[in-house]
Amino acid sequence: MSLIDYRRNNNTIRINNNNLAWNICNKHSLNIKNMVNKYNKSLLVDNIYKKYLLELKSNNLNMNKKNKYINCWTTLINTLNNNKNSENIKRNALIQLNYVSEINN
Repeated sequence: MSLIDYRRNNNTIRINNNNLAWNICNKHSLNIKNMVNKYNKSLLVDNIYKKYLLELKSNNLNMNKKNKYINCWTTLINTLNNNKNSENIKRNALIQLNYVSEINN
């Protein structure tokens, strides 16, 4: 295998893994979209986030915090855990996660 073929193959694998990670993100963000108006959002999001991370791990995907598909979840959790934020801001953060995962899917 030539160096060009090796790089092309690695790039294809990286792109496929990134697409799979965003598909998983979208799947779990749809669960969150359905609970926008529920109480105790942070507990429900924490449970869905743990399932999301478990699925990423089971697919051997990169779980580095610098990845956008991880970073958007971290931002959501930080927003929900910040007591200074109103319920409207928290609700919009849930909707924003779903939007980000759909446009990257």
